[in-house]
Amino acid sequence: MSVSIYSDDLLQGDYVPSSDTDLCRQCSEYHVILALSVTKWIHLTHGDSGLRRSFRRMFLQLRPGGKLILEAQPWSSYKRKKKLTVCVHVDYIAFVYVYCRIRTGC
Repeated sequence: MSVSIYSDDLLQGDYVPSSDTDLCRQCSEYHVILALSVTKWIHLTHGDSGLRRSFRRMFLQLRPGGKLILEAQPWSSYKRKKKLTVCVHVDYIAFVYVYCRIRTGC
């Protein structure tokens, strides 16, 4: 099996749709989506809803039988970037609060 990547196929920009209505414009066009080391950044900059919209976009963009190759970052890696910006720090605090409540059942 050979793989070819053309420069026209590489995208740069904010992948996260700004709203759920933006997802209506997506069509299945890719056999493979490669997402390496991006979930933490999507989560920190766009929150839970942005992460959900990104996964939904990936699902909609994959052709039937397509594959998503995903490298998820461990929760421990979030702590190292929590003070990157004020917004990221606020989101990090909220994530920790929710995560602790889920673990303790409160």
